[in-house]
Amino acid sequence: MEAIAISSEDDDGPRALDFASLVDPRILFITGGGVGLAPAAPGTVGSIVAAFIWWFAIARLDVVLGLGIILAVFLLGTWAIHVVERQRGLGDAGAIVVDEFVGCWLALCLVESWPGAILAVVLFRVLDIAKPGPIGWADRQLKGGWGVMADDIIAGVIAGAIVVAGEIAVIAFGVV
Repeated sequence: MEAIAISSEDDDGPRALDFASLVDPRILFITGGGVGLAPAAPGTVGSIVAAFIWWFAIARLDVVLGLGIILAVFLLGTWAIHVVERQRGLGDAGAIVVDEFVGCWLALCLVESWPGAILAVVLFRVLDIAKPGPIGWADRQLKGGWGVMADDIIAGVIAGAIVVAGEIAVIAFGVV
């Protein structure tokens, strides 16, 4: 079976991330176990997988432990992205989805309901794709592993804050 390369560069450019490269644990990690190699919309696929992992595993944990997991994935992901970018000459390749995991998890970390979780994931994706304000600034100005992660972190925090504020307002005004 031939590997599917994920890169917008030609053969003289950066070495693409593909299924064969998943033997490198850093690439396996930053592609979300290979999820980032989805042929279409890898960021959205990565966000959906991240949401399921959060909802069915991490959400049941103490909030502090959940935030600790997010921090650990952020730190390991930032380092791994930095190393892989340097080795392969890549920028923010679409196959890298660990940033979507971190951003999505930040959007979900204080959400209390499954409708709120769905809204948080959708809002996170809209913000991550549209890149308004500080999200776009971070995407354009920051480089390396931190740069790949930063726009998703900002999008996740904003999406989560909007949804949590909405949930609080619904409870405060007795709509539930």
